[in-house]
This record gives sequence, structure tokens and C-alpha cells, in this order.
Amino acid sequence: MQAGKRLAPAESVQALRDRARAEVQRLHPEFRRLRNPERYWVGLSEALALKKQAEMERMAGEYER
Repeated sequence: MQAGKRLAPAESVQALRDRARAEVQRLHPEFRRLRNPERYWVGLSEALALKKQAEMERMAGEYER
């Protein structure tokens, strides 16, 4: 997407379903199991963490006004 406009045609529901299944299959079985799954931890990149912090500070400044 660019400027709120789609750059490519929408995928079919079947194509989306197939891609989602393939991505889930890439996960280690410990993370895919439904009973007692392992936690899959994710974090923010340094750049994204800095953007988050800047946005939180901006919003805090607006709230204090």
C-alpha cells in the first residue's frame, strides 16, 4: 500500500489461507502445539523502540497541556 492505495491486486482467500498455513508450518513444533505451547517471544528493533519512545513522549506532552 502507498498513500492508502493498494499497489497490487488483492489475494484470493484461498491464497491467503495457503500462505498463512505455510507460515505456521515454518514455526518449530513446540510453538505450534495447542496444548501447553512454548511462548514465542518477540521484541522491538532498536529503531522501532526509539520511535515508540518518541511517540509516547509526544503523546504525554499533549496530555499534559
